[in-house]
Amino acid sequence: MRLPRLVTTIACLSLLTACVSTDPSGRPRTIQVRQTELYTNAPSRFAFPPRVAGFERREVTYYDGIGQDIGVSYAHFDPRILVTAFVYPVFRQPPDDTLAGHFSTCKAQVLRAHSGAQTETEQGVEISPGGVQHGGRHAAFTYADMFAERLQPLRSELFLFTHGERFIKYRVTYPADQRERVQQAIRAFTSELAWP
Repeated sequence: MRLPRLVTTIACLSLLTACVSTDPSGRPRTIQVRQTELYTNAPSRFAFPPRVAGFERREVTYYDGIGQDIGVSYAHFDPRILVTAFVYPVFRQPPDDTLAGHFSTCKAQVLRAHSGAQTETEQGVEISPGGVQHGGRHAAFTYADMFAERLQPLRSELFLFTHGERFIKYRVTYPADQRERVQQAIRAFTSELAWP
């Protein structure tokens, strides 16, 4: 079946672009969560439902041993979109101890991880998860890579926010020719996934 390979491809793309792990071994670990079950991350109190605005939760990944640094991936199938929500502590050392400094680090990681990647836009952004407005930073990138079992032009978006002592990061990747269709789905996802 082609769907499992699509999900695996999408999950691999999201893991390649995660920010630096807080786990000294550097080995991410997938946590088993029933597909119908609400997953609540105890350290951050973030709740990740099985479905958000037409997206289906696919994987919960710990980047450390205790769940302080996590990524939760969601897939949307028409249009095809992968969103990974990352929640992790604000780093204690510059430049990653500020939103602006860490945003620069995350942008550089995307550009290093994807050959030929170009920054398309960079700007401030506001979203309203659960109806509460939050300001942060946004960048969009273009590059060619495997997605949905074929090499194709992609657009990938990075959203970064702070919430208390944590960074909240969204990585959104989709075929570049679906840009117009995807924007409404992204807005719905970032609005519906409430923060604690």
